[in-house]
Amino acid sequence: MKSELINPIKRTTSYVREGTSSKVHFHDPSNILKFDGSYFVWFTRNLEDHSYASTYFAVSTDGIQWEIQGEALPLGNQGDWDDSGNLAPYVALADDHFYLFYTGFTNKDLSTRHLGLARAKTPWGPWVRFKDEPVLCHAQRQTDWHSNMVGDSNAVFRKGKWWLYFKGKKAHEKPWETHIGVAVSDHIEGPYEVHPKSPLFDGHAFTAWKHRGGIAALRGKYWPEILWSEDGLDFVDTGGRLKNYSTGLFCPENFEAGDNLRGVEWGFDVVEENGVRFLERFACPFMVVQR
Repeated sequence: MKSELINPIKRTTSYVREGTSSKVHFHDPSNILKFDGSYFVWFTRNLEDHSYASTYFAVSTDGIQWEIQGEALPLGNQGDWDDSGNLAPYVALADDHFYLFYTGFTNKDLSTRHLGLARAKTPWGPWVRFKDEPVLCHAQRQTDWHSNMVGDSNAVFRKGKWWLYFKGKKAHEKPWETHIGVAVSDHIEGPYEVHPKSPLFDGHAFTAWKHRGGIAALRGKYWPEILWSEDGLDFVDTGGRLKNYSTGLFCPENFEAGDNLRGVEWGFDVVEENGVRFLERFACPFMVVQR
């Protein structure tokens, strides 16, 4: 729990949206990656009636001005587990490949949500689905905390393993009554095993990143608290507060073997105007203070 997480100041710098009156929504921004001199962010794009939801991406040379590139991952083939949509992307770099975690569903039923994985040689794609099956499914036992759905993943490489933080809930819980757990694997492609300490905290469109050898987290739309954990499992309230809707950060050290001694400086959140959601680029340093 460090002082730089206590009193952050959030400052808007630019936006990513499809026109000013469009009924197309952009939300669920991923983490941001830098590759070959350009920055990349992935996000959910869906129509107002949710008839089509898929992962799009945008690219920038300076991190401020962004150009929408189009669809990164289309819907799965008819009859596949993710043929109704994919959303909430998160992209990690491992073994000279890029891995896109996403939430997929079928039958236009959000209670069928599982976590999928696609792979590409560059962030431009093309993305190839891994094994054509989920990398992590919701629990089959109805009493388990993640028996109704899993989604909204964040991947962190630490202590020689991949830690996949994700959201889940039971069938009787409301859409916002969601909890954050973690599944661990020796390899980014899995198999992943849900840690028995899960769920770790309540959260929705959350964000997790390395901070001073531990893990910091924003809990999402309904909670302003900034959390920190030394072991990645037992999270405490730092006392810091930051209003956030659904945040993705530029946090490249999430995939490096060393401790985070740099912190994060900027990212994307989601804002809503006239009923339409879009991405807001903000500066909000959580920089590690050298003492």
